[in-house]
Amino acid sequence: MAFYVLPSHWSRGVGRSLWLACLSALVESGFSQVTLWVMQNNLRGIRFYESAGFAAESGYMEEFELGGILLKELRFVRHIHG
Repeated sequence: MAFYVLPSHWSRGVGRSLWLACLSALVESGFSQVTLWVMQNNLRGIRFYESAGFAAESGYMEEFELGGILLKELRFVRHIHG
């Protein structure tokens, strides 16, 4: 459902290894695509997902309020070829 990497472990291949394990499981399970949501201002996360083959879906943005702050999430999709 989700994974997070501690900032002290960024840029060490941990996130990529986790993603590749997830991708392998998705392929084995027969999925044809995967979607995710990422905060609009999470530029590092967006770069990571784009480098993993994800693309933002036009028109798919959610807004919600948390602690009095308006947050925006973007939906990304990646097609899977087994």
